[in-house]
Amino acid sequence: MIMVQRRRNVVFIGFASCGKSTAGKAVAAHGFTFVDLDSVIEERFQYDKKETLSCRQIYNQYGNEYFLNLETKVLGSLLTLESTVLSTGGGAPMTAANRPILKQFGFVVYLYAEPEVLLDRMKSKGYPAFLADNPTVENLNKIWNERHDIYRSMADLTIDTNKKNIDEIVTEVLEHI
Repeated sequence: MIMVQRRRNVVFIGFASCGKSTAGKAVAAHGFTFVDLDSVIEERFQYDKKETLSCRQIYNQYGNEYFLNLETKVLGSLLTLESTVLSTGGGAPMTAANRPILKQFGFVVYLYAEPEVLLDRMKSKGYPAFLADNPTVENLNKIWNERHDIYRSMADLTIDTNKKNIDEIVTEVLEHI
């Protein structure tokens, strides 16, 4: 087991099914606390509204603006954390207000994967809402192209996950932090 001396926070960004949660939990096993942004958003929503909904349900019932404002508030509240690995939802970096918060939080790792690879992974996990009605590579490519440049511009480290296993990804992250 590789132990990390410095307790720098790590943020995983990337498209749905790129491995953010899996890699985040695996890196966290090396002396960090793991935090899933979507879970914290759901907890905050439940606390605020006394209602239990998933992120997708919050988005569908309360709208885009409400969800994005809640996401930004939750991200800001996490800035006091230390020795933490944060796995974001794929859309979190797409909100301009979230980008400086994510960069301030910690070392940003973009888990890159080609759209064809992502779509294949999604088949077993389930499709995100934006693909549910049309889960094709062409539809995924449109959204992937919108996000890829933003992910890359934010990243302190980009890891191509197309052919890497989780151990290789974890080792690469730990070597860089």
